[in-house]
Amino acid sequence: MRKLIVSIALTLFTTALMAAENSELVLNSEHPCVRVKLTQEQISAIKDIVYKNSQLRAQDEANVKKAMLEVDHTLSSSTSTKADAEKAQSNLQMALASLTKTVSQLDLSINYDVLHADQREMGSLCSKSLYSFPPAVANAVASYQQQ
Repeated sequence: MRKLIVSIALTLFTTALMAAENSELVLNSEHPCVRVKLTQEQISAIKDIVYKNSQLRAQDEANVKKAMLEVDHTLSSSTSTKADAEKAQSNLQMALASLTKTVSQLDLSINYDVLHADQREMGSLCSKSLYSFPPAVANAVASYQQQ
C-alpha cells in the first residue's frame, strides 16, 4: 500500500509539473526564480533537461503502471505461486525506484550541470516554490530579465 501511495504522489507531482509548464507565471523581482539570474544559455539547458527528463519520467510511469497491473493480476490468479507474487512485487519495486531516480535526477542535473555555485541557493528556492523548473518559469524569467 505504501508503494501505491508513493506512486500516486509521483503522479500528482508530474501532473503539477505539467500544469505549471502550461500556465502563465507572474513573477516579481523578489521571486527566487528571478533572483537566480539565469543566462539565456542556462534557460535553454534547463528546458532541454526538463524535456528529456519528462520523456524518461513518462516511460518510468508507464513501467510502474504495468508493474502494478502485473502485481494485481498475479495476486488475483488462482494459479500463481508465492514466488510469482514476490517476483511481481520485486518488479514493481524496481519500477518505482527507477521513477524516483528519474524525478530526483531533474534537480540534480539542473543544480550541478547548469547552475553555478552562487546560483544554487536561489535555484533551489525556485525549485521548491514550483516543484521544478518547468519551461514556463524559464520563459517568465527570461521575459523579466529583458525588461
